[in-house]
Amino acid sequence: MAKNGTVLTAKTMSGSCNDPTARYTVCPNGGGDTMPLGPAMRSSPAAALAKACDANKACVGFLAYKGGGGVLLQPGYAGNSYTGYTTYTRIPPGQQEQQQEQREPH
Repeated sequence: MAKNGTVLTAKTMSGSCNDPTARYTVCPNGGGDTMPLGPAMRSSPAAALAKACDANKACVGFLAYKGGGGVLLQPGYAGNSYTGYTTYTRIPPGQQEQQQEQREPH
């Protein structure tokens, strides 16, 4: 997430009191918190969602639905960041290992 031209770096945190194996992406100023940006785009493929997000300066990502379609995302509540707050987004078990395997040459 960039704020006023400054890049805010996400970090990964391991463990919690309730689940020592849990992993989280930690973002400053609510960088990991999103909400829909406009109505859902029914039956649009992920590539079309990515193109629409790239063309919209308010878009920080998109959610692709399992059966097609999706919605563009904006930061925070009503497009505002949460200055001074930190968001923790749980990384599903196994996802980080899969991403690492994809990056390593076979």
